[in-house]
Amino acid sequence: MGTNQLGYLWDGDLQVPASSIEAWRSPVEVTGGSKGGQTVLLTDVDRIRVRAYMHRHKLHQKQFNLDGPNEVATLCDRILEMVDDGELNDDGTTPRRIFSEPPHTTWDNFFSGDQTMEYIASKGLGITCTVNQGRLPSKVPGQHWHKAKLSTNSDDRCKAARFENPIVAVKRNKKKWGTDSVWMHTSFQSTGACNIAHVNALNHCSLCAQQKARGHALFKRQWAIEMNKSRYLYLHTYGKVDKIDHMIKNCNMYYRYVLLL
Repeated sequence: MGTNQLGYLWDGDLQVPASSIEAWRSPVEVTGGSKGGQTVLLTDVDRIRVRAYMHRHKLHQKQFNLDGPNEVATLCDRILEMVDDGELNDDGTTPRRIFSEPPHTTWDNFFSGDQTMEYIASKGLGITCTVNQGRLPSKVPGQHWHKAKLSTNSDDRCKAARFENPIVAVKRNKKKWGTDSVWMHTSFQSTGACNIAHVNALNHCSLCAQQKARGHALFKRQWAIEMNKSRYLYLHTYGKVDKIDHMIKNCNMYYRYVLLL
């Protein structure tokens, strides 16, 4: 559990992406639990509108060995076809150009890893992604990240670490990626160890406070919680696919299949 600063912060205000898309694995829920049918959805953050999807099976072209990064690469290639590059599109073989600029996408930690971040950086896209503890940046010693699994949150060190500035590491590699993309990895202590990675999403990241309120009138109470801009961006650009899952479950949808022997 570290609280030292790694790398550097750069000046500028928080850039809220104009085109934000959330991605998630969305299993079709059936009575008794999920029986498969997993689909990766790309939907708008502020509305339920699916922009791209991908069914999970073994016949997709493999760009990476891990399923998560491979799905990111496949879907982002499709999204890039929807970005208006100024050229006329009259052949009818490519999707409609609905984005004026490369969109920013948000993913969970199943899709994390060095392969994902470097692929996105090479394409000039934006991404925010929680990072699996087993897929932290490989070339940085592990003691620099928050990654310890704690049995309790009542430890005084954990409570104090929540009010430390996040650890921030920055990588640029124009020679390899061919773009001016910036890969930022933030690591901090919340209720547990948190690691969030970004590409072309944040200008800087520092500790701040956010006001919370509950109740009404005489019973209204307010307090402040610790927050940083990396966590704030992630919390405000995810959750739409969870709502889609909940709506599908409420519809009691299911499927059947017959084995022909």
